[in-house]
Amino acid sequence: MSGKQENWFIDEGKEAVTKYQGQVFERFKQIKMLQVLHQHGRRNVFVESRGDYISQDGTANNNVYIFAKLAGLLASSS
Repeated sequence: MSGKQENWFIDEGKEAVTKYQGQVFERFKQIKMLQVLHQHGRRNVFVESRGDYISQDGTANNNVYIFAKLAGLLASSS
């Protein structure tokens, strides 16, 4: 990993976002979003938080997550 921030995924539409969220819940036995910061405008929303995730095999995933809803698209970077 380079450490460079890049989009992890971009999903368009409710069905794609719902599918992604379902997959996350299957992979992790603990999902906590800590220190949540958010900003929003008329059409865009940005959320940043520190994640305290534990996968089904016990591996910790403590990353900073940024979610952006930009006029109908959902993007995430970690």
